[in-house]
Amino acid sequence: MSNTAYSKRSRITILYFGIARTTTGTHIDTVDIKRTAPCEYGIPLSRLIEILIERHKGTKLREILDICQWSVDLEMTTNVEDILLRGGEEVGVIPPVSGG
Repeated sequence: MSNTAYSKRSRITILYFGIARTTTGTHIDTVDIKRTAPCEYGIPLSRLIEILIERHKGTKLREILDICQWSVDLEMTTNVEDILLRGGEEVGVIPPVSGG
């Protein structure tokens, strides 16, 4: 076994819709997270949100994300603190929808 520390990256795919897509200028984005051990890695969805805000400085993305809903692997979620992303997930940024 190697003496080097375990280090591997895993990718999260982000899909932007509506005003989030317009604000970021893209429909698809990716974020790599670093794994420090084979089973001890991941970031909460709330941390991913902060990464996206930092990545898109100078936009109104923070205000938009405050009103968005989130999906992880096609399932809606309401609590961004409870979801741990380990890599390989597809995260949807879904702004409010209006219609008539």
